[in-house]
Amino acid sequence: MNQHVQLQVARRLWGRIESAYGIESKPAIDVKRYWITYSATRQASPMSYNVLMPSSHRVAEGYPMLWVEIDDFTFRFASVHEVQHMIDVFRPLMLPRRHVWPDGSVSEFRNQNSHWLSRLPAEVKARKFRLKTIEYLEEILPEVKPLMPVDQAV
Repeated sequence: MNQHVQLQVARRLWGRIESAYGIESKPAIDVKRYWITYSATRQASPMSYNVLMPSSHRVAEGYPMLWVEIDDFTFRFASVHEVQHMIDVFRPLMLPRRHVWPDGSVSEFRNQNSHWLSRLPAEVKARKFRLKTIEYLEEILPEVKPLMPVDQAV
C-alpha cells in the first residue's frame, strides 16, 4: 500500500474513533507548496492526454514538471495549459460529467476510469478542496508561467 492510501485509511479510522468517543480534533494545518523538477526526457502528467501534450520545448535544465501539494494531495502538471484547464474544470459548482476537448468538441466519459478527473480521490473533488486548489493555483500561476514550456495542442 502506498503512503497516500495508508494516510487515507488512518484518517478514516481516526474519524470513526472520534465519532464513537465524542473526541473533537484540531483542524489540520493547511499545507500548500509547489516545486518544479526537470528531467532529461519529456514526461506526461495524468492530464496530458486529455488536455494538451507538453511541447518539445526544453529549458536548459531539462523538461519541467510542476508539482503542487495541497494538504496531503500532490498534483502534477506538465504544462501551464494543464494548470489553467484544472482551474476551469474545478471552478463550476458541479464537476462535469463529460469532457470538453481544447478544440471545443464534447465527448462522454467512455470508461469510468479513463479521464484524469475520475482518478482523483473523493476528498479532492469536494467543493471546499476545489476552491482551495483554485485559489492556490491562481496565486502561483504568474510565478510558474515563465518556468514552464509553451504548449501545443494534441
